[in-house]
Amino acid sequence: MSVLASRRSGQCGSAYVEVLVAVMLVMVCLVPALDALQNGIGSTNASEQYVKHKNKMNARMLTLLVESFSVLDAEALITGGSTVASSLFSEPAGSPDRILVYVYRYDGDNADLDNNPDTGGDAGLLMLRVAMQDGDFDISTLITE
Repeated sequence: MSVLASRRSGQCGSAYVEVLVAVMLVMVCLVPALDALQNGIGSTNASEQYVKHKNKMNARMLTLLVESFSVLDAEALITGGSTVASSLFSEPAGSPDRILVYVYRYDGDNADLDNNPDTGGDAGLLMLRVAMQDGDFDISTLITE
């Protein structure tokens, strides 16, 4: 009975204020929580794309590694350097998630003295690089005869 008596004596308004404060606290905490959830969902989608592209590039690299060295070396001579994609091993223009393949002779001994391993080039040493056309990552490896 004392609780009812105290509420009747003018403290009913304080219960309303307490509910209002509780609702405000929930709203203030809920906004960052929902924002974090949205960021988590977005990063999951980005991660799935990354894995998909990485697997596609790894598969292309494996097809290059089983190719004979003479075919790869002939393609390196045709492309002529590290900036021209191979038309033989790259996907055609307009392909979704297009993969570009770069095959070029690697300058391992710096014979041209320019300190750039992508210019000059040693016979018997090739760089294979696979990249997504619109991506920021690639995979590469050196192979020898």
